[in-house]
Amino acid sequence: MLTTQTTTPDIAITARPLPAPALTHSARIVLPVADNAGNHLSWEWITRLIASRFGGLTQTDGEGQWVSDDSTLYHDDTLIVDVDYSGNGEGGEYLAGLAQAAKEYAAQEAVYLRVDGQVYFI
Repeated sequence: MLTTQTTTPDIAITARPLPAPALTHSARIVLPVADNAGNHLSWEWITRLIASRFGGLTQTDGEGQWVSDDSTLYHDDTLIVDVDYSGNGEGGEYLAGLAQAAKEYAAQEAVYLRVDGQVYFI
C-alpha cells in the first residue's frame, strides 16, 4: 500500500553559498504545433538536434497569442523548448540558425527565440 507523508521530515536546513554555475546560458525557442493551414508539425528533428548539441532539453506544451499587422488576434498551440548550456556565444548562434530553419519549415512569419533574457523574433 502506498502512503503519503503528511509531515515535514526532521531535517536540519542550513543556508549555504551556491556553487559556481554548472551552465552559464539559458535559451528558449517556441514552435507552433500546427502550420497556418492547421496541419500538425513534427518537431522531433529539432529537439533531437538540440539535445545532441547541448546534452538535453526540457519541452513543455504551451499556448500563445499574437496580433497581426491587420490587428487579427491569433491563437497558437505551441511546443516550448528550454535548454541551458555553457560556452561562448556559439550556442545562441546555433539556436538562431535552428529558429530560422523552423520558421521556413513551418512557413511562419517569425519564430520566438530567447537567449540569456534577450528576445529575438527570427
